Amino acid sequence: WVFNLSWTAGRHNVRTGMDARRIQRNNYFISAQPTGSFSFSPNFTSPSGVGGGGVGYASFLLGATDSINRGVVDGRTGRRNSEWGAYVQDDFKVTRNLSLSYGVRYEIYQPWFEVADRMSALDLETGRVILAGAGNKFGRGLRKTDKNNFAPRLGVAWNTGGKAKLVVRGGYGLSYVEEFGGNGTNPIQNPPGSTTQQLIYSTTLAPAVRFSQGIPLPQPVNVANPSGQYRQIAYGAVSAYAQTWDLSLQREFGQGWLVDAAYVGAKGAYVDLVNLNINQAVPGPGAVVSRRPYPNLSDAIGIAPWGNSSYNSFQTTLDRRIGIARFSGAWTWAHSIDNTSGESSNSPIQNSRNIAAQRGNGAGGVGT
Repeated sequence: WVFNLSWTAGRHNVRTGMDARRIQRNNYFISAQPTGSFSFSPNFTSPSGVGGGGVGYASFLLGATDSINRGVVDGRTGRRNSEWGAYVQDDFKVTRNLSLSYGVRYEIYQPWFEVADRMSALDLETGRVILAGAGNKFGRGLRKTDKNNFAPRLGVAWNTGGKAKLVVRGGYGLSYVEEFGGNGTNPIQNPPGSTTQQLIYSTTLAPAVRFSQGIPLPQPVNVANPSGQYRQIAYGAVSAYAQTWDLSLQREFGQGWLVDAAYVGAKGAYVDLVNLNINQAVPGPGAVVSRRPYPNLSDAIGIAPWGNSSYNSFQTTLDRRIGIARFSGAWTWAHSIDNTSGESSNSPIQNSRNIAAQRGNGAGGVGT
């Protein structure tokens, strides 16, 4: 639902409005084949029994499987959330040569929830599994609602007039965005609603399971002592936002020449980082498992913490008009810095306890 209103009074042009959105996502979330996938090692048909000379297809014909992978999901999921926004802005013609634009927008993003509460998360204080619902501190969406999303706007344009033919422009704006629905941090993929069953057997001993036996039933989830992999969003996660600002000078000279020089900057905060391992083992002697905060869990737990970015640039444009034709050339020098470039499922954050160590040149780097 969208409503907008514009009102002009003298040198003011005021605009205001609001919108409300109800979003639905109905689909399956699963990371492995629900009917199961089987692997067949050539070792089972090797003359030596340990490798060399065997054929995986021959092992398949014998039904000798060495690993099984299956995704278990409790039916199609239905995620829901609501988003509300309202704004007011005034474009004010202060004088014939000076204009101001100022306003503010306010937004609320409801955390995503599932219609049957088939989501879960880890309580990082106790190590237990928390099931989504209205009866616990995490609520149905497993995180708090961020209610501080005020986004101001400010712009100015000044024509100095006279022979200088110079125009000065500047502006600042803050914008919010929230997208915690990606697969990497989606708590709808957690047990018991969704699990991945991985069974790996020895390839140097007699086959433990035959293909004809099918897939063993998955083990029940122990909410007091969970194991495996969990994806989640930090309970106190807030909406990502970007601040942008610029200051530019435009000047005409000669016959049809126009030059524009501008400083443009941006800063991002609370950027979503998917591949942060909160169960990363601390350095030290002994088995890796014993040095993890949650020993029964794997080292692939996803969470949505915070990243940041900054961008600064000097941008120039030169235009030349000849009759109905226009020729334009541009040059930009920019530097991008962040702590998220290069981060992926194959290249996660190196030290989950020190995200600042990831800070460096961004994907854009330094260049022109």
